[in-house]
Amino acid sequence: MTGLTDGSAQAESTVRQLPAGPSPRTRDRILAAGIACCAALGSDRVTMQDVADRSCFSRKTIYRYFRDRDDLFLAIDHYERHLENSEIAARLAQDATLQDAIRVVIEVHLERVLGLYRLREHFKNDDVGYFRSLFIRHSVRADAIRRILGDRVRTARASGELRPGIADDQALDWIIASVQNAGITAGMVSFDEDDIAQTVRFYTDNICRALTTG
Repeated sequence: MTGLTDGSAQAESTVRQLPAGPSPRTRDRILAAGIACCAALGSDRVTMQDVADRSCFSRKTIYRYFRDRDDLFLAIDHYERHLENSEIAARLAQDATLQDAIRVVIEVHLERVLGLYRLREHFKNDDVGYFRSLFIRHSVRADAIRRILGDRVRTARASGELRPGIADDQALDWIIASVQNAGITAGMVSFDEDDIAQTVRFYTDNICRALTTG
């Protein structure tokens, strides 16, 4: 090709040989933008154009990765749960007690519900779509909590941390109910929404008093 040095021609040839397919980085950026839009507007109000504007991609690019709005929001939900579970795993020390593990699960959950999603603002705005997605999300969180904390509960039983007379499944049911209760009611009670640690302590202390001997 005229006007190109051998090095430039080789570089151009290399670029042309790259596979032209969807980029995971672009997909994640779109999903992160979708989460931000849902947090700011409420899921029922978010349009494909909102996500395109927030991600700085065109609507054409959004539709290249997601068939329609339903496909996008299903992916946003999966991505959000992946981020939350990854954050829990990152914070959870291998030798953490059951009390520590419960605190981490509630802490990460409330950071997203109160901090990212500003639950109290959605209550004030009567955002029905947000609460519908919250209830659906909580039903899925139950399975994740069983996977994350199942071994911790069994270890707590063996070490004597778990109170006698409480079955493993019963303990997990109580923990799940506490996390769901925290996620739904924390925005309605008189906590300082900007002091998430205070809210975490309240819910963690209550469930741990019922479950553990410490």
